[in-house]
Amino acid sequence: MKRLIISILMISFAISAYAGVIKKDIRELLGNKFINVSIKDINLLRFPYQVKEVQSSKDLSMNIRGKNVFVKLIEKVPTELFVMLNDPDETTINIILNPKNIPSQTIEFTDKTAEMKKVYEEEKSMPYEKAIRNIIVSISKTGKVKGYSVLEADNETIKTNELELTKLRTYQGYKYNAEVWKVKNISDRALYLEEPFFYMIGMRAISIEKHNLAQGEETLLYIVR
Repeated sequence: MKRLIISILMISFAISAYAGVIKKDIRELLGNKFINVSIKDINLLRFPYQVKEVQSSKDLSMNIRGKNVFVKLIEKVPTELFVMLNDPDETTINIILNPKNIPSQTIEFTDKTAEMKKVYEEEKSMPYEKAIRNIIVSISKTGKVKGYSVLEADNETIKTNELELTKLRTYQGYKYNAEVWKVKNISDRALYLEEPFFYMIGMRAISIEKHNLAQGEETLLYIVR
């Protein structure tokens, strides 16, 4: 079985029964409040906190159970909901249910800010080096980090005489951010890469999956800020 071995450069002086579930972050609903739901079946709206009250602009069939709201639209017109949550901020979510001739929908609302704060508390309780290593290992093995948002990169590329670096993804956490870069040897010879070569101010840790690169060969670079 092939084992993944990662060498990490620590910057020591930086220590300080429904259809598929559709997920929506409650902090990102300001721009797009329209959510497609079934006009013919019961739909489930699942929130990250207990639901205190729901007000609607149109008549509908609704049943509130803890964090879940079961809704059945009556009219074939968009219906606006104001959902009051029992969270520390007493958040009120404004959404518009858009009736469609589709199967019953399960819409799961999440709160990434709360998730990131929880992960931050976990990271704060462990040694700095362990927290950084866990981030890099998690990304290299699973492509994600618990509680972190993943943003696909916009083809940002850096070129030198010997290397071409292309940013693939950015991971945003509450305290740390991480990046994954593809590194390609564009020189006419084999290269040996070391983490300090890639260091820039603000980086906390750097890791290269493969240090020896033949001509035209690629590897991945992990950066934690």
